Amino acid sequence: MERVGYGDVTVMTARTRSLQRNACQVDKTTGEVRYRRHDPDARRHTTGGGTIVSGLPWAFTHLRGLPRNQHVILAVDAVRLGVTEGHLVVDQYLEAAAELPGLVGYAYDRALRGVHLDRLLKAGHVGLVGVHKQDGKARDRYHGVETHHPASGPSTSVEIHLVGGEPHVRGYDVDGNQHLRPLRRRGINRRPSRTGDGLRLSAEYDVFNQATGEKDGYIRIRLDQTSEDALTGYNRAEHLRAFPEHDPVFIEIQRRLRASAESANRIVDDHLPRERLHHFGFEKGQLSMLAWQAHRNAQTEAIFSPAMGSTPTAVLTLERSA
Repeated sequence: MERVGYGDVTVMTARTRSLQRNACQVDKTTGEVRYRRHDPDARRHTTGGGTIVSGLPWAFTHLRGLPRNQHVILAVDAVRLGVTEGHLVVDQYLEAAAELPGLVGYAYDRALRGVHLDRLLKAGHVGLVGVHKQDGKARDRYHGVETHHPASGPSTSVEIHLVGGEPHVRGYDVDGNQHLRPLRRRGINRRPSRTGDGLRLSAEYDVFNQATGEKDGYIRIRLDQTSEDALTGYNRAEHLRAFPEHDPVFIEIQRRLRASAESANRIVDDHLPRERLHHFGFEKGQLSMLAWQAHRNAQTEAIFSPAMGSTPTAVLTLERSA
């Protein structure tokens, strides 16, 4: 079973189109200086699709239940200047996870990079995030040497290569041509770190004998950044994924939750007058967003509490794909 939070940042359109940089205008004929009314916190933002939007950004973290429209907003915060989106939403999720111990992962877009995902991993949570792409394509890379624990005999070292975040081992056919064979994940391990300052997450993969096709032991790969990575400069959390984008778990959970995040953003916009904020600035806007959060969560409680016989718990339960 999976219990996964998800989030997104949406830019709310400001009440006026004028920004602080173009609010002051001088009449060339009379020399009169005029100031247009403007939102001092508004600025231009480029969306994931490349559209430029003028407004104020807010970060939301949500949970969704199995019944249709069972939706809880866990947190909403303004993304101010000097605040990193990735660290802000990870803070939101980890604060929620401290109150909801059933949470195991966070689904987000590629704005979460290795430094943010490593924070999740060291807290014992998996990030369901695609690998960063350049020119629309995820780059393949050499991961390093890992230990193969065979069913019988001594352990051996094998080279691991990453294709779209998924680990592969190098093999050869009868003609001597090289091939990368994907490893099949068999489980995720979660253990306290030896230093006692967090958790260690690792993934175990089955290894199959190339000649017979039979299972031949396993390979265990750490998912979070290690001390050796810091020495070599390898950003493990940036390139390695516990659940790559074509993985059934990723497809079943992450893609649905990302669509739900976009839908939640659309609902917020549709409930604003002329799709614009009620107030000027982050301070008053934050009050509106918190009121919206309370309103949506109250709707969820009113709809689903009678059917459940109790207050709905903010835990997402999804069937894990085989």
